Amino acid sequence: MLQHNAPRTHSIHTDMTLQLVSVLVCTCNRYDQVALTIESVLQNDYATFELLIIDQSSDDRTEQVVAMYQHDKRLRYIRTPTRGLGLARSLGIGLADGEIVLMTDDDCVVAGNWISEMVAAHTSYPQAVAVFCDVLPAPHDKTQGFIPSTTIAHDLLMANLYDWCRAGTAQAVLGAGMSVRRSMIEQLGGFDTRLGAGTPLQCAEDTDIAVRALLHGYSVYRTKRVNVIHYGFRNFTETRALMRGYMFGIAAMYGKLLRCGHLQLIPVMLYEILRTLIVPMLQSLGKFQVPPILGRAVALMRGFQAAWKIDLDRSHEVFEPLDSPVIEPNPAPSTESGLSHTKLGIISPQNVSAWFHVLVLMLLLCLGCLSWMALFALGAE
Repeated sequence: MLQHNAPRTHSIHTDMTLQLVSVLVCTCNRYDQVALTIESVLQNDYATFELLIIDQSSDDRTEQVVAMYQHDKRLRYIRTPTRGLGLARSLGIGLADGEIVLMTDDDCVVAGNWISEMVAAHTSYPQAVAVFCDVLPAPHDKTQGFIPSTTIAHDLLMANLYDWCRAGTAQAVLGAGMSVRRSMIEQLGGFDTRLGAGTPLQCAEDTDIAVRALLHGYSVYRTKRVNVIHYGFRNFTETRALMRGYMFGIAAMYGKLLRCGHLQLIPVMLYEILRTLIVPMLQSLGKFQVPPILGRAVALMRGFQAAWKIDLDRSHEVFEPLDSPVIEPNPAPSTESGLSHTKLGIISPQNVSAWFHVLVLMLLLCLGCLSWMALFALGAE
């Protein structure tokens, strides 16, 4: 029988080389992919670990797949009717026996030494709340679509917001290759359950925990010593929707933290806008192409607006975990800009608000540049 809602046993060893480590895989309706993830984790060379499967699926097919591995005593299965990756991660943290909890996604395959390398990073940098590794795209036809991924030039210990910007801000981290210290996460108030895939705010539960750690004097480590392979292919239509959701969630996260009084994030958010919106727009205009960022810009503005409509738990700097109306980015237009190439110069009534948002973002370009200069000067001190 599969183990449902298994309690924590608190069996923690003191020696890091012998310490029980927890691996968390949150899944939702990916019964056709999660088996590869489970197999790759169970084949790891680390001596003592447990694998927790948090299943938010709407049917029993994922449970049937997991049942094939019920003979392995390292595996624990938890079925939950909840929705949202932030909430699933929180449930997993609460049930984990290990002090170090590794996380990957249900469409990823991890390396055989993934657990060992992530634990080694925590051993070397005990002040790090979280460790992130490279997430590489699986082989795919780049003319047909895209797989989210992240790489970094070299290992980096991020100790402040300048380091965060130097690493590439939110683009430098993906929860598909992540590990955390459970005790530190609990001190920070845990994952924000209103963030993440499957929630109205759509993403950023992983980015949020990293930024909150830096704001409170902890470190975040980014390693290249190991990676996971991501099989989450999206066609270009799905990619445009994904990017809008990304901007929506990231803006909501920054808006929430600004509401909590972290005004030092203003230059960081402006730099994020510079990297993800302004620079791509200028590059497209330089090639006499339609800037592929209007949908993203509108989603960003709406995400920031949404952050001011949701109640806060200010003591933990998370959104209150209450039911609320679904807030979504604008429906996907036929192109991400919302205008065809032949109508670039026409401003229709439906697009007035969107273009106004873009103009506001363009006016923020100078502030973004100045903010980056200020961050650079701060890092040089």
